[in-house]
Amino acid sequence: MPLQDFLALSAASLAAIFIAQIFILGLSRLPKARVALAQCALIIALTLAGAEFFPDVYGSVCLAALVLLLAPPLLSQRANRAAICGHHVSAARWMRLAAVLRPTALMRADAAILAARCTPTAAQWVAALERIRAADPDQRAHIALEKQLAVHDWRGVVRTLDAMSPGMFSVSALVAIRAFGETGATDRMILSFLPCGEPGFPPQLRQLAQVLVLAFCGRVDAVRRALHNQARDFTPAWKLLWTATALQAASRGDEAERLLATPSSLTAAEQTALDWRAAHPAPPATLLSAATRQLLADLEAETVEQTTPQPKLWRAAPLTLLLIAGNLAFFALEVWTGDPESTDTLFALGALWPDAVIADHQWWRLVTAMFLHAGLLHLLSNIMALWILGRLVENSMGWLRTLLIYGLGGLASMAGVLAMMQLAIIEPNLLVGASGAIFALFGAIATTRIADYLHSRSLAGRRDLLMVVAILTIQFTVDIIAPQVSFLAHGLGFAAGVLLAVILRTRGRSHDAGAIG
Repeated sequence: MPLQDFLALSAASLAAIFIAQIFILGLSRLPKARVALAQCALIIALTLAGAEFFPDVYGSVCLAALVLLLAPPLLSQRANRAAICGHHVSAARWMRLAAVLRPTALMRADAAILAARCTPTAAQWVAALERIRAADPDQRAHIALEKQLAVHDWRGVVRTLDAMSPGMFSVSALVAIRAFGETGATDRMILSFLPCGEPGFPPQLRQLAQVLVLAFCGRVDAVRRALHNQARDFTPAWKLLWTATALQAASRGDEAERLLATPSSLTAAEQTALDWRAAHPAPPATLLSAATRQLLADLEAETVEQTTPQPKLWRAAPLTLLLIAGNLAFFALEVWTGDPESTDTLFALGALWPDAVIADHQWWRLVTAMFLHAGLLHLLSNIMALWILGRLVENSMGWLRTLLIYGLGGLASMAGVLAMMQLAIIEPNLLVGASGAIFALFGAIATTRIADYLHSRSLAGRRDLLMVVAILTIQFTVDIIAPQVSFLAHGLGFAAGVLLAVILRTRGRSHDAGAIG
């Protein structure tokens, strides 16, 4: 496939997946999401029109447009997370970069707000905020909120949050949790935390919200575990602040006082924040409702689970990495032997050709063809898909079942295409690539997600299932545009993956039942 076609189809597919994700997560009602939908639609329109009007560069234009679409919100999220963790200089830097890529008044004002936090004193912080001009009502409310944060006016923060439009910016949930915690409104704090568990909420920000809730409810050990689990995210001052808050809420003020008095290398702003905490202890956590106690027990259990060391990457998905290494090794052999896009080179190394397999009985080509690729773009697209799908299936079904699905699914795909060539359903063609095996993994994970949803009927399961269906629909739409052999290989691989997943899951359940009995 030509480079520009590959880039355009990749950009359009990612934009379509982004659109599907917005609707599946129920975010389409938010103003920022509507802007993102319009931009994604523009990228897809560029893909459709570009091949006709500017075919030499349309793929590059679509990819550049996609980067400009996705990078600013990702950078903005990274900046907000850094700010919440106390890394104000880093946060301002990320937001300034986002404002360069998307130079809107809203983004520039957000960058200026985060830059104001880098000032050493509350007075300078407020003065910097006064210089920011914002015409948007939500932006003005955000600046008013920042002024109250600078002087620790938590009751004023509560009033400002009540006046804000819902979903204005993601960190408002964290600010609300702290404001309600500082003012002793535990019930409202818990209500503010509940949206943090929704699928659309950034998981890193949820972890931060978890620390705040546990701290204001006096769960000292759980706070320490959570801070330890996310040690690289937080500044020393942040850890001191929330550990001391948890001690104060647990009526252990003497320990909190000694902790806050511990010498440490802090900036002037950080020391001011800790001094304020020492002078204004967190309210004691008393009279917690049964529902709150249950939520806290669940959050404490999460901190224990998160404390379990995560396996290193090669241990978490060893088979996926080995398969990627195998594909890379074969491609290196292609480069060393000759031109990877040359049919002579591919045939010599084991590509599937009907006469060679049937007439000359070279059945080994059904296997070797799965590890050969017709050029760098072909290799990279399959490696990316294998990296995503391989880890999902391996973590869900184990390495042995993943190997069976990948190997048998790939063989079924190759054999099916070979049979159609022999029956003259399609024209004979030199066939290479891991696409059939990868689509077998796709079929397996789709089957697993469907089974999980039918078992649990949960909202998260339904959203996972809808996302799989959306990605599958987009991929097969792209395949219709691609050559016929590719479409058949993908379809046969997907069908084989579905069948293998059903067989392996059924045998796994039967084996487990027998072992229990």
